[in-house]
Amino acid sequence: MPRSTARRALPHLLAAALLSIGPAAATAAAAESPEPLRLSASLGPLESLGPLRPLKSLETLKPLKSLEPLSPAAVLPDSAPAAYPDVLRRRAAALLADTLLDYSQVGICVYDLTADSLLLAHGARQCLRPASCQKIVTAAAAVATLGSDYRLTTTLLLDPADSTVTVRAGFDPLLATDDLRAFATALRRAGIDSLRHPIGLDLTLKDTLRMGWGWCWDDDNPPLAPLLCNGRDEFHARFAAALREAGILHPDSALILRPAPAAPGAQPIAERSHTIQQVLQPMLKRSDNLMAEALFYHLAAASRKPYAGRREAADAIAALLRRAHPGATHYKVADGSGLSLYNRTTPETLVALLRHVWGDATLCGAIFPALPIMGHDGTLRRRCRGQSADRRVWAKTGTLDGVSTLAGYAMAPNGHRLAFAVMNQGILRNADAHRFQDSLCNALTAPLRPSDIEPDALAEPPAADEPQPNAGE
Repeated sequence: MPRSTARRALPHLLAAALLSIGPAAATAAAAESPEPLRLSASLGPLESLGPLRPLKSLETLKPLKSLEPLSPAAVLPDSAPAAYPDVLRRRAAALLADTLLDYSQVGICVYDLTADSLLLAHGARQCLRPASCQKIVTAAAAVATLGSDYRLTTTLLLDPADSTVTVRAGFDPLLATDDLRAFATALRRAGIDSLRHPIGLDLTLKDTLRMGWGWCWDDDNPPLAPLLCNGRDEFHARFAAALREAGILHPDSALILRPAPAAPGAQPIAERSHTIQQVLQPMLKRSDNLMAEALFYHLAAASRKPYAGRREAADAIAALLRRAHPGATHYKVADGSGLSLYNRTTPETLVALLRHVWGDATLCGAIFPALPIMGHDGTLRRRCRGQSADRRVWAKTGTLDGVSTLAGYAMAPNGHRLAFAVMNQGILRNADAHRFQDSLCNALTAPLRPSDIEPDALAEPPAADEPQPNAGE
């Protein structure tokens, strides 16, 4: 046969051979193969994590519980649970023959959360760019560190000694015009009808950088100002307008704001805040970069250091990853959104984190409902519609130039819950990576059929009075 045809057929033949000789010999055979096909049956760090802690409550997982069960004809009976791992590996072997991988690379990791065992690993320890899958890392660290009831709070303070007004920044990406009007109303109620001093801005929550480490200057980057309005760097103009509407005068009709912490005697007279869950929804569903960066800097601020930045946030994330994936060192945290070209992680680390989230009722209850649902909403609303993965995958997408990633959860045809990550790098078109990822999701969720099972596994067992064949026959 032609050389190119033989090369594309090799993964199929190799996978069949690996399945026939058993896991131990398969690992050795894969190591000797010139093709990068590593359908591992085990990965040490993941398996050394110990058993999952049972969830305290499944009430937060209503999207999974409310799914209608597969019809009896769609799933094989008793043989299906045992057969699924082998079927998945055969499906994956076919996917890895895709010509997309002739010029690009991919890392894949799939873990069975129900059985608490690794199903599939191919390039799972490659250190790759996560793109917006970094938001899963940021979200998990934020909930774990700050709490599921955390609020992003902006505070208005008044010094009774000289009526100096200070706004303490809360880097709230949801702060809007109505919130600033509420501040102006609070000032009027406090008896302030004119401003004799410049308004102080307490900006100590975050560092003074306006761009993330490793961001491209020509990207549509979110503003990293700790005081925003309507998601834009226009707090000054919007607050001035709110004060005018409330009839509060200021010198020369020009509002003056200056960076300055509140005086020791200043008292809070109004607060405006939004919950972490309100931030997580657009952050994960729509992949909103500003929401992710806000939580990233609140992680940093949890260190209690004034003007905290990337290093403090990265420390908080590292603490979570040490719990989720002990011994993991092949990652780099550059920002909270995944915009940076300097972020690095592995599919194995992402899956270990997803496993950790699944085993923690608080983390899972906050993050799982915010993930896009395949074929239904968010950044996955147009993918896999009408296919087996439709509404059976909950995952975060990631896109940069040359990078496409997908990580989250899936429901297997045997009813097991899976955690998975697939990271495509070096691609020329996002559509090619999406096609590959969608095929993997369909492979994870497609019903098992008799044609998926080896003939010997489907044979009727011999009658009790029939002679049993010898082991060598």
